[in-house]
Amino acid sequence: MPGEHNELVTALVERGVREDKARQLLLNISEEQPVMDQIEWADAEMVRKAKTSQRIQNPAGLVIYVLQSNYPVPANFVTSRRRRLMEHVSQEAENKRTLEVQLELEQYEWKERYEVFLAHNTDDYIKTNMAGDILKRRLGVMSRKLMQTSTLAKGWPEQVIEEYALRLLREDLVRDLNLPSFEEFREQPQGQMF
Repeated sequence: MPGEHNELVTALVERGVREDKARQLLLNISEEQPVMDQIEWADAEMVRKAKTSQRIQNPAGLVIYVLQSNYPVPANFVTSRRRRLMEHVSQEAENKRTLEVQLELEQYEWKERYEVFLAHNTDDYIKTNMAGDILKRRLGVMSRKLMQTSTLAKGWPEQVIEEYALRLLREDLVRDLNLPSFEEFREQPQGQMF
C-alpha cells in the first residue's frame, strides 16, 4: 500500500538506509512480512547492545539484514502494532463489561419500577375492595398459612409475620387482578401503566 510503503521508506531512511536502497528493499519483501515489527525489534536490539561491548557498528546494515533475511521477531517482544492490538482488545473487553453493567443496572431499574407498579395496583385494590375486617381476615389466613408452611417463621416477631403476610396477599392479588408479568410490563408504554 502506497501510504504504508512511504511510512516504511521514511522509517528506513531515519535509520540510515539510503532512500533508493530502502525502496528497492521493500519491493523485494513479501507483503505479509511484518516489516515495522522487525524494524522496531532491530531498534531495541541496538539499544540493548549499546550497553554492552557488542555495540552495533552499522545500524542501517542490521536493519537491512533483518529485513532481507525476514528475521523472526521474538514472541516476547511487544511491538507497537501488538501493543495497539492489545489495547484494542482490552478496550473492547472494557466496553463489553461496561455494557453488561449498564444492562444489569437497567434490568434492576425495570424490576424496581415493576415492584412499584405492583405495590401501587395491589394497594389500590386493598384500599377500595377490602374493608378493615376483610383485610384482617385475609392477613390472618396468610399468617396461619405461613406458620404452617415455614418452620423459620415460628421464631419471627409478630410485625415481621404481618408484613410477610401482606406480601403474600399482594402476590395473590397480582394473580387475581391479572396484572401484567414483568416481561409484559417492560413492553407496555409507561404512561399506560397507572
